[in-house]
Amino acid sequence: MAGAPLDEAELLKRFFGLNQYEARVYIALLKKHMSLGEVSSAAKIPKPRVYDVVRSLESKGFVRNSGGELQAISPEVALPARRAALRAAFEEEDSRRLQAQMTLIDSLKVGGEHPLREPVILRGFEQVVALLYQVLPKSTQVLLTLNKALEARVYFRGAVKGAVGSGQQLEIMALIPLHVKLEREDLELMEALGAQVRLTAGVLLDTMVTDKDDVIIGLPDPSSTHSVPVVAVYVKDHAFASSLRETFKKVWSTASAIP
Repeated sequence: MAGAPLDEAELLKRFFGLNQYEARVYIALLKKHMSLGEVSSAAKIPKPRVYDVVRSLESKGFVRNSGGELQAISPEVALPARRAALRAAFEEEDSRRLQAQMTLIDSLKVGGEHPLREPVILRGFEQVVALLYQVLPKSTQVLLTLNKALEARVYFRGAVKGAVGSGQQLEIMALIPLHVKLEREDLELMEALGAQVRLTAGVLLDTMVTDKDDVIIGLPDPSSTHSVPVVAVYVKDHAFASSLRETFKKVWSTASAIP
């Protein structure tokens, strides 16, 4: 059953980086302009916190002080500006993260790669992505059947693109359900990777099989507390992978091209 819709304060907290007091003050100021002294009772926050909360909202582009009167900046202006600021901050942080990654990879190199003990249970999006970064660069062909994983496509698109090496010759073939409507970002990723996609009524599980006999089978995990609730099983077995490849090719031969 779908959860209850988030209220305005929760949306401001979750997606725009405001805390509970900041969200309350911003919503209160949208209803009327007021002085610093009026904010505490209107927004129901402790008086000692008012000054810091208002200053924080000013720095985040939600409130301005006009001659001692506090005014909320309209959501049509404040929210897009805040998104742009958050995106810029993320990109700056990610640039530093990349430099740290390169330093750590160089300094923490180990002698050889430890083989995985199979089967491996992967819980959470991060573990699945880590495995993609391990197996995709070594592959020249990847066969995918996608079903529930498409519900988390916004997360997986970047992961797949990042895991495929620059200039890597990789053939990607994917089967997806007939009812799925591809988004613009899906089509752009398909073009960037040279992926072939066909539609079929027979997709039940999320699977990935590589020409190096790596097999990942994934299912949603309703008990998960991860942001992307997924659990997957990884095995590396030639007979199993060969059987899945043969089944995939039979379905592929009868699947429909994308209109």
